[in-house]
Amino acid sequence: VRYDLNDPRDILFWRQMLLSLSGYELHLKTYRDNNHTRNVADQVFFNRQFTRSVRYNLDKIGLYLTSVMEANDPPEREKLLRDFGRLHSRVRFGDLAQVEESGMDSFIRGIRNDLAAFTQSLTQVFFSYA
Repeated sequence: VRYDLNDPRDILFWRQMLLSLSGYELHLKTYRDNNHTRNVADQVFFNRQFTRSVRYNLDKIGLYLTSVMEANDPPEREKLLRDFGRLHSRVRFGDLAQVEESGMDSFIRGIRNDLAAFTQSLTQVFFSYA
């Protein structure tokens, strides 16, 4: 599926997605212009107040990761922090212009790949018995 941030035809899809994320009411209160696709993408990826956004959750993971690292100081600390930093930076310093430039599919794929790398590093450091 190819998503165009400037195409208003997918409004029902985006509305359903927001309803499933319990974000429709916040969306109505926050965004005033008519470009629903852009607004939904902004809310789901970058909105720091939306508890189900990628940005909000990565910010929380960063806080918890810092706390866990201070308490444990594993030898693989640098790799784990680097993998998380790559993922967090992609979203923290990203914006809709970047999503448009690379394409939403590519942006999501990049987040997914970085998340997989971070998850693998986290698992090896804290949950691996090998």
